[in-house]
Amino acid sequence: MSMEDLEKVKQEISKAEDRIRYYEQQDKIMRSEIQRLTRKERTHRLCTRGGLVEHFILEPDLLTDADVYILLSVLFESEETQEKLKALIEHRKEVNERNAKENP
Repeated sequence: MSMEDLEKVKQEISKAEDRIRYYEQQDKIMRSEIQRLTRKERTHRLCTRGGLVEHFILEPDLLTDADVYILLSVLFESEETQEKLKALIEHRKEVNERNAKENP
């Protein structure tokens, strides 16, 4: 192998390594963006659902977090609530499966 060929191979290796670094950086950026969006989505969901809970609680400013926890524990321990929750979850799963089949 001549010196020119060797130099070309080294340049190709260098270019390939540069591309690898570039795509690794792009991957890192995309993963970070996915985490950011997931965190933002979760924060929005928590705020929305917290607002829904406050909507149904009389004088929510007077209750402590422990009070609200006790209230929710009592509500969610009931058999009727658990049955309704399971039915809602099952319905949502069916809807999601149907949507996934209709919109692949």
